[in-house]
Amino acid sequence: MICSVNIIICNEFMRLEMKKVKFLKYGRIIIIFQMIFFSSGLYSQSKQKIKKLSEYMAERREITEKQKREIIPLEDFIDMSNYYIGPGDVFYVNLWGEVEKSFTVQVLPEGKILIPTIGVINLKGLNLKEAKNLIEKYIINSYPNSVVTVSLADIRKFKVYIEGEVNNPGSYIVNPAIRISDLIETAGGVTEWADKQKIVIKSNSGTEKIFDLLTFENEGKKELNPFLRDGDFVFVPRIKFSEGVIKVSGDSEISGFYKFYEGETLSDFLKRIKVRKTSTDWERAYLKRQNPDVILPFCVMDDSARFKENIKLKNKDFLYLPPLINKVYVIGAVALPGSYDFLPDMKAKDYIGMAGKTSDGSNDVKVRKRKTGKVVKGLDVDIDRGDIVIVPRKWHLKVRDFLQSLIPITSILIAAKAIGVIK
Repeated sequence: MICSVNIIICNEFMRLEMKKVKFLKYGRIIIIFQMIFFSSGLYSQSKQKIKKLSEYMAERREITEKQKREIIPLEDFIDMSNYYIGPGDVFYVNLWGEVEKSFTVQVLPEGKILIPTIGVINLKGLNLKEAKNLIEKYIINSYPNSVVTVSLADIRKFKVYIEGEVNNPGSYIVNPAIRISDLIETAGGVTEWADKQKIVIKSNSGTEKIFDLLTFENEGKKELNPFLRDGDFVFVPRIKFSEGVIKVSGDSEISGFYKFYEGETLSDFLKRIKVRKTSTDWERAYLKRQNPDVILPFCVMDDSARFKENIKLKNKDFLYLPPLINKVYVIGAVALPGSYDFLPDMKAKDYIGMAGKTSDGSNDVKVRKRKTGKVVKGLDVDIDRGDIVIVPRKWHLKVRDFLQSLIPITSILIAAKAIGVIK
């Protein structure tokens, strides 16, 4: 009897042990499957992100290609003396008096227009002013007791090409009121290697002309920035280092290489490239020279906008002209973190007041000074351009957040220990 009981107890004990083994075995399998599922989820998310990124890049390429086909809009009134009539231009004619009617007429490929009851008028080679006068003259001869007005209702479109040192070379659809500078701007602007003083325009007839766009930008001479014509090919050459260059960095609008002129002074050069006096950080600006290898800071300008130390430039000089930062940055435990306009005589507490310190913000405020890179503590620290005001969270809240972050990790470790994944 006792033996039978012992056998039953042993069998029950073995059955429980087998269940435990199975539980541990299947528990490990479940954890492995969870890990695989989690990994596959991450992989799926990665695939989705890659797909979205690919779609975004394709959309950007489509927009870029569309921009190349779009017509550059007019930014100013048409100069009738400089606008020459061509095939595709449309005139609107209005008569009142003895005869009252209005109509539109388009310039034909031969440069002529056909007006019923009046005949053919040849406008080839005429500018807008001359063409309007000629059309009015023809109509008045046929209707002497009527008043005639002629206006340009629509302008023609044509294709031009731009290559060389521009960011988006290729073909563009433009109109006759577009100049070289407009085309270059639409093509993404020039690269830092571009020689804007030797821009070449080759016409359909094969003639080539060179234009100095840099002088146009500085002096506004429109003859250096001509209108484009049908089929024009614009080439922006790369600057020749053998002729001497000055490199400028810092401000993205003027960064690049410029032609070196023997005997040119620093102030004259800055005037030539149109450096904006009020938007340049002269305290950080400097000139670096290779031979001898020296750095010459320059930060004082007098009222005539000429540097007191008006040194002459040398070939391969490097100018660093950083833009003036008129912002102060507030980060940390504030309601509205971000950038704020710099105002003189303001302290750290003033900018914190504008940003709105939250209830969990500490009074242990820090200010990272842009000029020195050092960190200064205090609410009454004087703020300069580009400084960063940091409002840290209260220390006990940081400890609380740290302890809360340990809870899920601890739960995972306890569960793993219970099922024997870790020992």
